[in-house]
Amino acid sequence: MNKVIDELRENKKFVVSIFIAIVLMAGISYAWYTLVINKDTSLNLRGKTGLDIELVEPADPITVSTAIPMADADGLATTAYQFKVVSNDSENIAYQLYLDDVELENGENRIPDSNIKYSLTKNGGNENPALLTTTHKTVNNETVRELDDTIINGKTTTAVENVYTLKLWIDSEATTAISGYKFKAKLRLEATQTENSAAAPINPHIKAVYEYDQNGSGTGAAYTGCLGGEEAGCVDIKSTVTANTTYSLGDIVKYEVKDGTELYFNVIKDNGSTLTLQQRENTVANTAWYEAAEADGSNGPTTILAALEDATSSWTNVNTMNYSIGDDTKTLGYSMCDSPTSCTRSRYTLTKTSKVRMITAQELAPLGCNAKSDKSCKKFVYNYLKNATSYGGTFKTDANSNYWTMSIAYPSTNYAWYVIDWGRLNSNFAVNDSNCGGRAVVEINK
Repeated sequence: MNKVIDELRENKKFVVSIFIAIVLMAGISYAWYTLVINKDTSLNLRGKTGLDIELVEPADPITVSTAIPMADADGLATTAYQFKVVSNDSENIAYQLYLDDVELENGENRIPDSNIKYSLTKNGGNENPALLTTTHKTVNNETVRELDDTIINGKTTTAVENVYTLKLWIDSEATTAISGYKFKAKLRLEATQTENSAAAPINPHIKAVYEYDQNGSGTGAAYTGCLGGEEAGCVDIKSTVTANTTYSLGDIVKYEVKDGTELYFNVIKDNGSTLTLQQRENTVANTAWYEAAEADGSNGPTTILAALEDATSSWTNVNTMNYSIGDDTKTLGYSMCDSPTSCTRSRYTLTKTSKVRMITAQELAPLGCNAKSDKSCKKFVYNYLKNATSYGGTFKTDANSNYWTMSIAYPSTNYAWYVIDWGRLNSNFAVNDSNCGGRAVVEINK
């Protein structure tokens, strides 16, 4: 065993598993569930390439006896458990945090990830409930749950730590079909020591960075928070940002998409070394999802994607993406959704290489969006639409009231999901309707 650890250290790469028995059990008629945590206490790996891992448990055992499935608000109110990644090394360490299955007993059935909600915060960040399926990533031809992919900087005088808070619960839309099913998992950390890059240079095309704040007052340019980069409450923090900075959902990036053209984008995902961004306002307007005499959702959003690709064809400073959508083997998951948190059906399959795409219904779930409550989305999601001033946003007279997503709505299979100006998803427009616009989703290097 010591020889194995020595070899891993020699290669400056090691894998640590924190054995946490995370047990979610759906009882008959959802009478109860139990979350149990156990840990392996012999996890400290110290030395030249050591990453010191400490799991900080709740003061009391976690045993919740309450009616479930539960709404997000109730799930976020459940007892959490904390763990932290601590570095005592002077060099930077890159790591990925995974949530792996623990083998079930004979006769037990596993709760599907599509029925489990989670919230993971790091260092006190915002809680953003999402389906566990949103963590899926393909690594070595296997689907894994990746909770975080980041770099922890080397220490100067004191240890550096990232503190995580994790909550898991059964989604409110789960049915009695999973009665008696269980979910068991453990945390796994894969870490690699890197060259020192605490001040790694930022992408030169990033011209400004603003922290997202939707708790201001006023409207438009006078808004005291920061939704889109140009409100009164926005302060440029670019001077503090490096290529290792972790961005939060909604953070605003002013980006030079081509020489001499700078546009504003909001962060919808931090991928570690890259950012997935959505343009602050609609990129194109009044465009059908799929233009045809009769609505047909089986062909995918070819019309609106072509319009976006044409509008962004000169954006030389954004990355080329290889993406696919259709089912759970695709990079963007299923193409048809009952709701943002329930995407388990396929209406069309699409594989593309392009600099631009649109957001999916699944990606809107971590941003708070649902199809039932006005203003459920984070405010930046529906900023620059016609009713934006009703919550402090910016009004544009030429703006659409809506913009399309990549996702078809179920059971109306020829209708697509779109964001409306009252801050939620809707699906009243057939795919050949031209009352919606489209917002560019792009990827850039940090």
